[in-house]
Amino acid sequence: LIVEDDTFFARQLRDRLVEHGHDVTWFVGLEKLNGSVLTGWSETDLTEEVDLRTVQVVFQDHYFPSRSTELSDGTLATRTFKKVHPGLRVFGMSSVSGANASMTQAGAVGSLRKALLGVTLRL
Repeated sequence: LIVEDDTFFARQLRDRLVEHGHDVTWFVGLEKLNGSVLTGWSETDLTEEVDLRTVQVVFQDHYFPSRSTELSDGTLATRTFKKVHPGLRVFGMSSVSGANASMTQAGAVGSLRKALLGVTLRL
C-alpha cells in the first residue's frame, strides 16, 4: 500500500514495486477506517478500499490529504494501522526528517527522506 499525494513520486515507487512482482494499491488521500477496511481515494479521485489485514507493507508520506482525524497525518495513521494489524510493516517517507522520526516513534519499522529513497530506488 502506498499513501502519497505526490503523484510523480508515487507513480515511480508503484512502478518499481510492480516491476518486482508486488501488487500495489495507491491512495492519494485517506477517507476512513472501518474495522480493518481502509478507504482512500486514487489519483483520479475514485474511492477504493483495502483490508489492512491483507497488506504486507505500507509506504506512506507524513503529509497527505485526509478526511479522518485518526488518519490526519503519517504518525496518527501509523498508530491506527498498527492497532488494527500489529504485524503490519509501515515505512515512513517524508521530506521532513522530524516527520520521519515521528512515524518511527509511532511504530514504523523505518523511514527515509524522499530524496534519499528516490536515489535508493533509482527513481
